[in-house]
Amino acid sequence: MINLEWIISSVIIIIFCTISMITLADVDFSTFTKKKKIISAVYFITYLTINIAIQIILGFELYGDFYLLFTQLPLYILLFILTRYRGMKLVFLYLSTTIFSSTAMFLSSFIIYFTKMPIIGVLPSYALLLWVSERFLKKPFFYILEYADNRIIGWLSTLPVLYYIYNYYTTKYQY
Repeated sequence: MINLEWIISSVIIIIFCTISMITLADVDFSTFTKKKKIISAVYFITYLTINIAIQIILGFELYGDFYLLFTQLPLYILLFILTRYRGMKLVFLYLSTTIFSSTAMFLSSFIIYFTKMPIIGVLPSYALLLWVSERFLKKPFFYILEYADNRIIGWLSTLPVLYYIYNYYTTKYQY
């Protein structure tokens, strides 16, 4: 059976993660060519549509097992398209944003537990964390991405990698 609320929540999570990554990467759409804007928009819409179809076909539990392939990898490719960062800096940005979005998912899971309504749990926590991201995290991330050496970025990435592995193996993204 298709649970529409969970699909909507998943779409909101993807949109939240994308906005978080764009915010922390300091993406300036005004510098994009018209072609790059169109490619980015078409890619994102296609990505969301395919993701919804996969959730419907596989079901929520099985979808969690393949979350890395169907959600994380396409989001990484989108970040590659939108930002000027490459290599270790792109990986650091991606992994750090994943941890940040996990915080939002934890908060929303806490709210969902008490309200039993996924959408009500997701929206306030994501709005709060997007505000925190814009207000307090954007400048430090920009500084790290612009001025840190790749070796330092590699060391900074170890915590997000370990958390990512831990999160995947303990939850299989079944929030």
